[in-house]
Amino acid sequence: RYNQFYGSIPKFLGSLLELKCLHIGDNRLTGTIPVALANLTKLEWFSIAQNQIQGNFLMSWEAKPT
Repeated sequence: RYNQFYGSIPKFLGSLLELKCLHIGDNRLTGTIPVALANLTKLEWFSIAQNQIQGNFLMSWEAKPT
C-alpha cells in the first residue's frame, strides 16, 4: 500500500499459491486483473482500491464459506 507501484499487476503473483492477503491498493496500477490470480485459492483478502484497474472481477472468485 502506498508503494507508488505503477504499470500492470504482475502475472507471477498467480504463482504464489500460499498467498492469503494481497493489498496493492493506493498505487498507480493500470490494466486488468490477470487471469492467473484465479490460482490463488487460499486468498482471503484482496484489495486494489485507488488504482486505475479496468474490467471485471474473475467469476471464479466467489464467496468462500467461513
